[in-house]
Amino acid sequence: MYDELKEQLFCQYPFLQKTGKIAYQFQAEEIFRKYKGEKLLVLVVGVYGAERTTYCQQNFASYPVVNLDKILSDYLEKYPCFTEEDTGKVNRIMLRKVTKELRKRKFAIVDFEGTNFLKRVCFLNALQGKYTKVILLLVNPPFEQIQAKLLGQVEQSWQSDLLEDVFLEYQLVEIQRQEHFLEMGMDEVYFI
Repeated sequence: MYDELKEQLFCQYPFLQKTGKIAYQFQAEEIFRKYKGEKLLVLVVGVYGAERTTYCQQNFASYPVVNLDKILSDYLEKYPCFTEEDTGKVNRIMLRKVTKELRKRKFAIVDFEGTNFLKRVCFLNALQGKYTKVILLLVNPPFEQIQAKLLGQVEQSWQSDLLEDVFLEYQLVEIQRQEHFLEMGMDEVYFI
């Protein structure tokens, strides 16, 4: 079932034919040294509540990180009546910031949900020609840890729906892992 889908994706997005190796021990300095001279794109992804931003703060403190949640928050401060059209505007802002970092520093670290395979593919497609290497860092703690965090932070009335959405997304990430969708288009994939 997934093989046919992959073939269709390879035809539409040839860059997906590259499949990265899986690793578990990520060291930022080692990666930056290994890919020195390359235009390196580091995608830090994970479901809502997986602590992506905390991971970035702890592991990339001395590097600029393009954070989609921050871009969205800043946008909503200026334009509180958010529409579907605004989603495209926010995505274009993020792409401009990532492109600027790739030009300026030769690398970009991007903190965004990114667990949705098609959103990740569209993001990479929009950046084709602007990077030469791409690393995926999947921040994926046990679901129970995410659930405990969300139960402590979210209003009671929202908890059930949010947890259901996050659980479904978590399961989709697991399918991507099992069916090797995470590696598609990547040079390396790290499970954090």
